[in-house]
Amino acid sequence: MARGKSRRTELGSVPRTKHRPAAFFQRYRLVFQGLAALIQNANFKGFFTGKPFTGASKAVCVPGLNCYSCPGAVGACPIGSLQSFLNSKKFRFPYYVLGLLIFFGALLGRAVCGFLCPFGLLQDLIHKIPFFKKIRTFKGDRLLRKLKYAVLIVTVIVLPLIFKLVPVFCKYICPSGTISGLLVGIADSSIGRLFGGQFMWKLCILGIIVLLSLLIYRPFCKYLCPLGAFYAPFNKISAVRLDVDNTKCVSCGACARACGMGVDPTISPDDTECIRCGECALHCPRSAIRIGFGAPLKRTIADNAEGKEPLGSKVIILGPSGSGKSTFARRLHALTGLALYHLDNIWWRPDRTHISREEFDAELAKLLEGEKWIIDGDYSRTYEPRIAACDTVFLLDYSEEQCLDGIKARVGKTRSDIPWTEQELDPELVEDIRNYGSVKRPVLYSLLRKYSDKRIIVFKTRAESEDWISKV
Repeated sequence: MARGKSRRTELGSVPRTKHRPAAFFQRYRLVFQGLAALIQNANFKGFFTGKPFTGASKAVCVPGLNCYSCPGAVGACPIGSLQSFLNSKKFRFPYYVLGLLIFFGALLGRAVCGFLCPFGLLQDLIHKIPFFKKIRTFKGDRLLRKLKYAVLIVTVIVLPLIFKLVPVFCKYICPSGTISGLLVGIADSSIGRLFGGQFMWKLCILGIIVLLSLLIYRPFCKYLCPLGAFYAPFNKISAVRLDVDNTKCVSCGACARACGMGVDPTISPDDTECIRCGECALHCPRSAIRIGFGAPLKRTIADNAEGKEPLGSKVIILGPSGSGKSTFARRLHALTGLALYHLDNIWWRPDRTHISREEFDAELAKLLEGEKWIIDGDYSRTYEPRIAACDTVFLLDYSEEQCLDGIKARVGKTRSDIPWTEQELDPELVEDIRNYGSVKRPVLYSLLRKYSDKRIIVFKTRAESEDWISKV
């Protein structure tokens, strides 16, 4: 982007979330979930007679978890259909079922879970019931989520291949099938009287899931659902995309706090746990998140994120402690030949005392009078004079977790950007990183809007900065 061209459309004042077309579906998601559940269970007569639908549509798999035996079901459950192929006496490769599952996955990814799965809707409704405690996460949560992949491999694929005519997942686990059995038993008491120990086992599983749904958002989807496990990898390639516009994102964390699945879309927009529900987009105060069909948004603020546009001769690098500013600065110095100055080396003495503010300001003023330089360091008190004097601003606006990992990794290492070697984790740095989002970041973004004629490049992850500098 040429110097002097206004960047107000990129970094200026951005209105709060409006009723954008894509946001309409997220705002009224429960309505669409309800409609999807009704369409998949449109045999309303069956709820009163207990007799399943037997029409031609029963040969077609629906996208979500919806039991074939449900008296209202007008389609087949993909998990049940897959097991039916695999555990038949004469093995038949499930081309049709796998083809449909791959089609749904490639088109929607886990948006199927967020919008089209009836059992997902049930969990959403249960979780809305007020309860004395709601649990967002716990130790071992992320590890436990891998269990659903084991459920898919073991109970849906391997065991049905070994034990013929035994659909293991449907017979012993599936809570959707348990609900179907209850509905049939209520509609036809003669069938209800036949319920035995196996059904009681499944009823216990359903009861546990219902109880957990009061505490945890979508526990079945997170930990047990084989269909969610199948669709999860498609999030990275599906036509339905979640993208964060970093020209608007100010890393306030509102999206991560709103996500019931524990995803931070600013870090991992293609996370396999994301069900594309849109809560992050609805809670974003800057309208920076888009969910819908289409190509991904650019992930950096710069118009030209590949380093082809001249940087100018005066560059500053900003960001929290542990973000890798000095490493990035050294690499940029090696590529450009611009003189490199680390502010830590100016402020600190080898004995860990520092010079006075007046001395520091005088030294900085001398640097800014130069014609060619790269200045590395955050030092929020000096943001404005440095931004005013530079041609290009690099902001390594990484998450708290990434920065904490950064300062841990450099303990015990000799560095050229500071006049001593850190032997232990500095609690002041940890506190500074944790407060960065609420204290320094708003000030910095306000100044970047003020000096919008500068070339401004913001990276949200180390992968982004690495990709950028590798293309310079």
